[in-house]
Amino acid sequence: LINIKNAASGGGYRFRVLSYNLLSEIYATQNMYPDCDVWSLSWGYRFKNLMREIRDASGDVICLQEVQADHYEQHIKPKLYELGFDGIYKQKTRES
Repeated sequence: LINIKNAASGGGYRFRVLSYNLLSEIYATQNMYPDCDVWSLSWGYRFKNLMREIRDASGDVICLQEVQADHYEQHIKPKLYELGFDGIYKQKTRES
């Protein structure tokens, strides 16, 4: 958290939260999204743009939904670590 003196809320802590639904790659198909160009659905393209957006938005807390476990471990976690973040992956449960 970042302490900003005389913040608009009367002082205290202010922080920026970023939240993104990544659309898991297994669902990012031409059949599911026929109006999207194939290249725009590719994980490499979306990952590059996501990382640029996260870096440029300068968030303090980042919440990501629809993240595949392998993408988190192999791509997202290492890149966010380079940007100074630590993270936790929580697998979605099917419980109601």
